Amino acid sequence: MTAARPRHRHRGPALLATVLLVLLLGPPVLPARAAPGCAILRVHAGSVHGPSTLSRVELPAGTATRIRRFGYEVNAIGYSPAQGRGYGIATQERHGYRPGSWHRRGQVVSFDLEGTVREHGPLRHSGRRPPWVSIRQATAGAISGTRWYVKWGSSLQVVDIDPDSPSFLHVLRSTALRPASVAGAVHDFDLDPADGALYGVSTRPKGRAAVVRIDPGSGAVRRLPGPHLPRASAYGAATLGPDDALYVTADVARQRSRLYRVPRDGSAATELSAGSPVVSSDATGCLPVVRPPAPPTPAPPPPVPPSPVPPSPAPPAPTSTTPAAPEPVVPPATTPEPEGTTPPPARPVPPRSPARPPVSEPAPTGWSPPRAQQAAEQRADATERKRRWSLAVLVVIIAGSAAARHVGRR
Repeated sequence: MTAARPRHRHRGPALLATVLLVLLLGPPVLPARAAPGCAILRVHAGSVHGPSTLSRVELPAGTATRIRRFGYEVNAIGYSPAQGRGYGIATQERHGYRPGSWHRRGQVVSFDLEGTVREHGPLRHSGRRPPWVSIRQATAGAISGTRWYVKWGSSLQVVDIDPDSPSFLHVLRSTALRPASVAGAVHDFDLDPADGALYGVSTRPKGRAAVVRIDPGSGAVRRLPGPHLPRASAYGAATLGPDDALYVTADVARQRSRLYRVPRDGSAATELSAGSPVVSSDATGCLPVVRPPAPPTPAPPPPVPPSPVPPSPAPPAPTSTTPAAPEPVVPPATTPEPEGTTPPPARPVPPRSPARPPVSEPAPTGWSPPRAQQAAEQRADATERKRRWSLAVLVVIIAGSAAARHVGRR
């Protein structure tokens, strides 16, 4: 008895061909998933108390595009998406850099994405006792809604930036940060709307940089677990990216300014880019994504009117082969003669020869009406198709017989 063969034996050649293609062309390359990123605004100064340069930085690539250079040093910046403007603290005269030409208390400036600046003067204080630390020492800033969080020293201020509010640019609340040594070494932070806390990098104690969490309500500063960041003069710019990681800029680390991506889950930081060293820097949060408007859908073209069809010529009038009837012979009119006169003899009319019948031309040999010719062609096509089908059936029968004999021998 012949053993049953596997049903899917025809998959072997296909599988072998697939393996050969993989060996020759290599495994298929899947498209790499792009890392989530955003754009931020960053300011940096290349000299002590020098003017700041405003740039747009793309994360995570770290590509910077210069927007403009301010006439003073700007720090503690934040960005308000509702207003489309950033706010910062300016600590130098507008008209050029001169050593010692400082604002006594600093002033607030705002700027748009093109770098156009507005000056708003110093901060106002709603309480009786203004903070003793000068605003020109502000190092960190972040904006959430209409509240601007500004830090100088170990003090956190909450400023109203609603232009329609009577307390516009007033300090609404001041909170002392503890421990002061760790808080004082935080040079920038960003606010996480998920928990309302501020996150940045502190270089204290002993110059060991680590990510910290600041509670704006209680002022508690806590170092997060994880590996330490490279030693740096300061981490002056900090932004929370859409991937929940913290992007920070070290002003000077190993003689260069370096951008790092720092996960908040405790894993190691990654260096993204490096540039010239800077003296101070600061950054806003991620800017809102502005998508270009979709192009309008073009209107469909008007329908093309149909071209007029020329009138078909009238068929020629059929030519009749029926012999024309002979014209009747009308006898000439006779005038009655008066009585007593003899009429002259009538002239004899010559007889007409009878009309000759038309001679019909014989039809050409081999000619047949159109309908008969079509019927004959159709019968010939049907005969040809039957003959082909018969030949195909015969081939199938012969092939089946050969396959059966082959199976029997196996």
